[in-house]
Amino acid sequence: MCGDFNDVSGSLPLRIVMGTAGTDAPRADALVSVAELIPIAERISVLHGGEARRDRPRPSSAPRFATRLDRCAYDRTGLIDLAASATAAYASDHAPLVVRFA
Repeated sequence: MCGDFNDVSGSLPLRIVMGTAGTDAPRADALVSVAELIPIAERISVLHGGEARRDRPRPSSAPRFATRLDRCAYDRTGLIDLAASATAAYASDHAPLVVRFA
């Protein structure tokens, strides 16, 4: 599963989606946010007013797939600044998250 949840890591809605709400210990079947495995300096996925910003966390993978993670990165090719292009229509203002499993 992948999506822009527009929330902060650790919020109740994200914990519900991830399967970690109301638990004291990590559950074996809880989702893993592979985007949070990307080094912080490389999490830039959006431009706004010329300023690079980090995206919100994206819950992504069942635990058994996360152990097979080979690569996870944002493809910033063609990243646009919506503030500078407010009149143009784009499918998304975020760089896509590319995940490869081995």
